[in-house]
Amino acid sequence: GPGVGEAIRVPLGETGISTFPLMLGAAEFGWNVDLETSHGILDRYVEYGGNAIHTADGFSGGRSEHIIGQWLRSRGRRDRMVLGVRIGAHADNPGLGSVNLVRAVEGSLTRLGVDRIDVLHLDATLDRTTNLEDTLATVEWLRDSGKVGAVGACRFAPERLVEARILASAGYPRIEVLDEPYNLL
Repeated sequence: GPGVGEAIRVPLGETGISTFPLMLGAAEFGWNVDLETSHGILDRYVEYGGNAIHTADGFSGGRSEHIIGQWLRSRGRRDRMVLGVRIGAHADNPGLGSVNLVRAVEGSLTRLGVDRIDVLHLDATLDRTTNLEDTLATVEWLRDSGKVGAVGACRFAPERLVEARILASAGYPRIEVLDEPYNLL
């Protein structure tokens, strides 16, 4: 099989994005794992061909995003990494309402020091009532403005995913990735 550094890539659903088969989750960065150790983990992941990082605005109150942003800048790797960000659970911008959604994306972009999130994961944990049509219309605006690429969903009830698919058939952005709690360790 491939050795260290050889890039294995698989399609991420129908997004047109190809990623390493294992995405690196950064939930511990800035919480149980300090900056230096986090950067070491990211370096090692890339040595093995990794190219996909998953973080969230709510991880360590945004510190995870700061650490990843510092690593991306110091290594000059932004163009070679797929950046997935889950939003909707940060204390300052909870939920998926239009105003909080835009604020959350802007906050994540600032903390990460990037101008685009490759996969935006909408987290329904704190918000099961917001009008999904409004949320997806806001996502469409964020996509058209170049701030967001593909769209994912986290902790959506099955009926909300069905509703999202119906809205996609009417022209709204399609949810193409499911972000489900799963940890290899």
